[in-house]
Amino acid sequence: MRTASRIVTIVHPVGKMFAAFGDAIDNARWRRVGIKENTVENAPAVGMAHQKVAWLGGRARFFGTLAISIVLFCVLTACPGGGDLLDKINEKRVAHGCRNVSGDDQLRAAADRQAVDIRDHPDHFGTPGTSPLADIHTGTDGTNGGTRITAAGYSPLSAWGEIIYWAPGPPGNTEQATIDWWMDSPPHRAQIENCNFTNVGIGLLYPDGNQWIAVADFAAH
Repeated sequence: MRTASRIVTIVHPVGKMFAAFGDAIDNARWRRVGIKENTVENAPAVGMAHQKVAWLGGRARFFGTLAISIVLFCVLTACPGGGDLLDKINEKRVAHGCRNVSGDDQLRAAADRQAVDIRDHPDHFGTPGTSPLADIHTGTDGTNGGTRITAAGYSPLSAWGEIIYWAPGPPGNTEQATIDWWMDSPPHRAQIENCNFTNVGIGLLYPDGNQWIAVADFAAH
């Protein structure tokens, strides 16, 4: 996964290109196919061509809109699952002699919940990259990681741990910077290298396409 700024740089123009391609196809349909639409002998072939071109134009606009929508979703909320960060966590675990942890949707929901809470309450937690104004693992509703994991439906819960990283922007807003910071911090590293954990959920937010909030909730049944 790339940072949001890189995603926007690459995907947004691609989305616009697909949408523009759809419009161009529609325009070509009228210029090229429409020329023979009034002739009886060409009606079947022209009709089929008309339908095929319309189908292509519609699909191109659909994928363009979808690409742009995905980018906006990634920037404003959470992007799919932190796959690269999960890989990096497992690399460190294997190097320590632990088994991989598997991604879990319920744990991700718990991690997303705290990431959103941090994003939405800078007056309580502070802003990414600064010293937290309050315990960053305690939600504004008084919940801790274990409470949020249980509320997300992960059960039974025999062990859990939570680590959080935030950055105001480059160069800290990457998966590599996140794992490096966690591994350089003994308490965070201990969570990553805890061989008792079997699952993890990762919540990633990019509040303005530049800031970075990463929450990883580890657990075992």
